[in-house]
Amino acid sequence: MNNYAVIVGHGRSGTNWLHKLFDLSEETYCRNEPHELSDSPISRFNYQRVIVRNDQEILINDWDNTIKEVGCNMSYFDAWIKDKKNYFNSSKFIYICLRSNKIRNLLSFFSRELKKNEWALPIQAVKTIEWEKARRIYKFVMSPGWSVFLLKNRKNVPVFHIVRHPGGFLNSWKNRYLLSKEKEDVYACNLKRLEDIAHESDYWRNKFGDINQLDLNESELWYWYYANETIFQAGKGKSQYTLLSFEDLTKQPVKILNVLYQKTGLAVDDRIMKKVVMSSKNSRNIAGAWRESLAEKEINQCEKFVQMARNSFGTDLDN
Repeated sequence: MNNYAVIVGHGRSGTNWLHKLFDLSEETYCRNEPHELSDSPISRFNYQRVIVRNDQEILINDWDNTIKEVGCNMSYFDAWIKDKKNYFNSSKFIYICLRSNKIRNLLSFFSRELKKNEWALPIQAVKTIEWEKARRIYKFVMSPGWSVFLLKNRKNVPVFHIVRHPGGFLNSWKNRYLLSKEKEDVYACNLKRLEDIAHESDYWRNKFGDINQLDLNESELWYWYYANETIFQAGKGKSQYTLLSFEDLTKQPVKILNVLYQKTGLAVDDRIMKKVVMSSKNSRNIAGAWRESLAEKEINQCEKFVQMARNSFGTDLDN
């Protein structure tokens, strides 16, 4: 169960789409943000996820056993497995029953485990050899702490880091996330997050300046920059690390996915290529929509972070 790769990046940056592209392979088992589930064993590491902590001893000691367990579990957070997988038995009946919320709720009267928000995929549902060999693909958003740990300590684990133009990210964050939240609460949490980072790092404390002078957008964009810059600095020059931009993925999805599949020992066939091209059409349309949606002040704020990114991890964020 050490055969896994991780997708990392800021929320609203294309991580979900990239995760779906990996799910097209018959040889992958994809887990979507298990850290958000209170019953997932990996959620106990959340203190180490959003910020790079100076003390990562718990990850060093307990990560491997935990990620193995998570790789044998499933949850309602995970997308329905609709494409063919070579590890399922002739019928996906058991999987379908457990993935269906209605059926699982009925079965939970007979099994306490099914009352949880993450539970084990029964071994009866899979072919043992193929299941053991299946490449686990985990999506962990807002996870510079875990990313740095993996890049420094687990050289055999591919880390795929996707970055989106801060304008595209900010526009999506405002319209898809912020609208459902109390802005005052989000702002307070953002400042607390930056304060925690400053407590762990003198470098970032000096970089942020006076945190209390930041507005809501700036407080979010500073974390966008911190997370992406921190992951990049830990990964640059390492063969296990791949940096890609959301914008490039929308323009060259098959070419980029070929590279990523090769790094995980997977193959892109005609069926996958057709689905990749189809899925990229909508993403390509929204990639530059932020230019018409954001106010001039917001665009100027984003440009500040584009300049900083260009001087550092410098993917093709201008397009």
